[in-house]
Formats: sequence, structure tokens, C-alpha cells
Amino acid sequence: FAGEIRIDKPNDKGDGEIQFRGRHVMKGYYKNPEATAETMDGDWLKSGDLGRVDEDGFVYVTGRLKEIYVSSAGKNIAPLVIEETMKSIPIISQCMLVGDNRKFCSALFTLDVGAILRDKHGLDGATEVPKDPNEQIAKLESLGSKLSDYTASSEIKAELDAQVQELNQKFSSPEQVKKFTILPRDLNVDEGELTPTLKIRRKQINENWAREIEAMYSD
Repeated sequence: FAGEIRIDKPNDKGDGEIQFRGRHVMKGYYKNPEATAETMDGDWLKSGDLGRVDEDGFVYVTGRLKEIYVSSAGKNIAPLVIEETMKSIPIISQCMLVGDNRKFCSALFTLDVGAILRDKHGLDGATEVPKDPNEQIAKLESLGSKLSDYTASSEIKAELDAQVQELNQKFSSPEQVKKFTILPRDLNVDEGELTPTLKIRRKQINENWAREIEAMYSD
């Protein structure tokens, strides 16, 4: 890498905007000072990525600045890192963190039907669990179960709560998931909740599940 890298305005964990400068970096946009100001900080190029550099010089990208939440107490929170951590729980398919201008973080979870077939019904994941989500639902129903048997299950909620509490130890108190809701279906492209590349669309999810979100903050 023939240039320099810096972390701008790092937080207490060392995470800040990753910025670059060097001969390979442009000086700005031609006759467009507004765009230049948005993209450049002097001769430093703003990547828009949130990350840190460890003591060995390795760069870790932990999120996007545009996706940073600010809690009601003014704490900056990077949702992507927390969401990916929660998705390490095998039965979770999708996770969206809620916390922007909120007094604590909560999460919306959806369940992985393939994991339910594998772990709750004992099916072989390689040979007996369909890849297609609709076929997974059909398979579950052919076994005499419905997805709602799990999304509304107090046992599943208790299992998730224990795993969430364990994973919360990786984060500071303002970043920890204090409450969560299991949605009755997975997020999908047709409802505008996922992009074609299956990235979550926060605005649409917030709109579609506003009642469930507000219920977590009603106490």
C-alpha cells in the first residue's frame, strides 16, 4: 500500500472513519467544491467506512458511517457489528438492531427455518433440508409444525435470551441488546425489507414493523 491510512475521530474502542492519502488519491472534484468537501478532509480521502487499525497494522472494517446510530444519551453505536454477532446464533436468520435516538438497543430477529428443520427435527442439513425458503416452510408443515410454533414459543425465546445475554458480553452496556422481538416471518425482498443482494433496508423494516418496535419501548 503506497500511501497513508488513518482513523479519524476514533471512539473508546478505536473505531473511527478510515481515511487515506497518497499519490493515488484524487485532490477533489473538478469545479465542484461541495462534493470535494463531502469526500475530502484536506488531502485525506473519506472512505465512509468505520473501522480500526490494530497494533500490527491490520485494518478492520466494522461498519458504515451512514449506518451509525446515536442513542438518546449521545452514544455512537455501529449496528452492523452487533447484528452480525447476533446472527452467529444458529436459529437466527436475520437481525436488525434498533437504537437510533433510543434509550437502549433492541433487536428484531427472524428464525432460520433450515436450522429449525436441522436442529429441532433432526433432519440432515446436507441432504434433507431444502435450500429454497418456501420449500423449507412446506417441509416444516409436512412434519406437522408451523413457523408460528417457533416464533411464538416461550421456549425458543428463553433459548435466544440466554444466547443474547452471552453475546452481549462482547459489547459495552449501551451497545447491548436489552430486548428483542421474534418476527412471525423472515424479512424478504417482496416487502422491500431486503435488497436484491439480501442486505437489510432499515427504513422499510422500521415502517413495516413499527408496532413491534414501539412495543419494546412502551414500558
